[in-house]
Amino acid sequence: MALAARSVSAKAGATRGFLGTRVAKVQNGSRVVMRAGNWLPGSDAPAWLPDDLPGNYGFDPLGLAKDPASRQRFTESEVIHCRWAMLGAAGVLGVEALGFGNWYDAPMWVSNRGSYSHDQYSVTVTWHLQQSVWGISAGA
Repeated sequence: MALAARSVSAKAGATRGFLGTRVAKVQNGSRVVMRAGNWLPGSDAPAWLPDDLPGNYGFDPLGLAKDPASRQRFTESEVIHCRWAMLGAAGVLGVEALGFGNWYDAPMWVSNRGSYSHDQYSVTVTWHLQQSVWGISAGA
């Protein structure tokens, strides 16, 4: 009986589901949409936050995103902050991979009374290098 039901559902236009198992297509036109949990269990999600917003957990207790223009600016700012964080992580890993020192020893020049432990670098060269990398990454 189970084998017969399986072959019938496979012929009736079944689709692949989780882990490759066959599931029947929805025939009544309904669609199941899963929503992530709210930031405060038991509370209602704010109506001004759309459900299709990535990372929406309903956290806006001050109502800062009620204005759609502000919400768009917040979204763009979050993307920019993520890009800066990725550049920072790449910089930390790049310095260590190239053998210029460890990231945790970087602030040691402050305790050495302002002198770097690496003699080939100066503060001016480092500052100019950082400005040029920031300008290129920001698209200026």
